[in-house]
Formats: sequence, structure tokens, C-alpha cells
Amino acid sequence: MDNACILETRLLDLNSATEILAAAKISGRLLELVPLTGGANNRVFQLNFENIPSLILKSYFQHPQDLRLRLKTEFEFLSFAWEQGIRCIPEPLYKDSTQNFAIYSYVDGSLARAKHSTLSFVEAAAGFLLKLFIHYAHNQ
Repeated sequence: MDNACILETRLLDLNSATEILAAAKISGRLLELVPLTGGANNRVFQLNFENIPSLILKSYFQHPQDLRLRLKTEFEFLSFAWEQGIRCIPEPLYKDSTQNFAIYSYVDGSLARAKHSTLSFVEAAAGFLLKLFIHYAHNQ
């Protein structure tokens, strides 16, 4: 497996990923970087370790003319949900706003597609939104 992947304009290899993990104070012997597909603009890598569970390293695309703060928005949303006890999402572990990346716990799954829109899938999504609403309303 090729362990060198492009992260924005710089090369991400095992050494640079290990440096990122050290900055995040995450210890573990990194074995491989696995690029994950399915997204549009962001780059996502599964980090597999010898001695700790897999993590996700996500590099957020930022176009100079697009003022949206995608990293901040997603990280804060997941942090709020995690703080409310919602555990069906990745745990936000670390963010670096200057480098525009974050580290999350790995949650096994697949992309939701229209063909997955069964009644139980819709009920699970509605339950997730209801939990968020209840916690949000309670904190207002």
C-alpha cells in the first residue's frame, strides 16, 4: 500500500502524520494511512495503528473566495452533540485551524444513499435530529 497521499499541497506520509498526531497528543504506533473516498472537496484518511483504535484525519478544503468555516462548523457541531451524550457520531479529538484539519474517532459505516432510505434509516435519522433539538432547546 502506498502510504504517501497528498494533503492539500503538501505530501502526507507516515512521518508527517505522526508529527500531526504528536501535536494532538495522540500516542500510538501509526501503521498506515488509508485514503477514504466519497467526499467532494475534503481529503479524509483512516489512520490505522498497532496499539490503539483507528482514527480519522480530515483535511478541509478552503477556497480563498469561500468564507465558510467548514472545519470550525463541523468540529463545533460534533463537539456539541458529543457533549450531549450522542455517541452515534465520531468523537472530535483535535483540530488545527491554521493547517485546516481535524482528527476524529473512526466510526465504521458507509455513505448514505437514496437506496438506503428504509423506514428504519429514516426513523434513526429523525431520532438523531430529535435528540439534537432537545439538547439544543434545553441549553437555550
